[in-house]
Amino acid sequence: MALIKCNLCGYEAADGRTIHGHMNRMHYDEYKATGFDLEQLTEGYKRTKSNEYRKERMKEEMGTKETKKDTTTNPKPEHLRLLNKNNGAELRAYNEGYRYIDPDDEIVYTTKEVKEEGWI
Repeated sequence: MALIKCNLCGYEAADGRTIHGHMNRMHYDEYKATGFDLEQLTEGYKRTKSNEYRKERMKEEMGTKETKKDTTTNPKPEHLRLLNKNNGAELRAYNEGYRYIDPDDEIVYTTKEVKEEGWI
């Protein structure tokens, strides 16, 4: 088993989770400055695909990447909600693939449509 070594103090750990905990406890400021990137501060750590995804999400949340859809042109309906399967008409819409309804306008939406609009 390959060990992961901290470049700052020489601490060695068997897995990424342990070294991540070490970095948070012992070298938080340096770790934060790298965007919590273990590859920059250690030897032997290799990022997995799921961690690549998390890194991209973190960039989006920190505002370094503008990916959020502008919803000002089509604001979310005020009373948008999931369909009520106890209501006969809404159950029929549910069975046809719709999942959300705007009861004010009586318009139903699929999950894909609602996500594309940026409402969920």
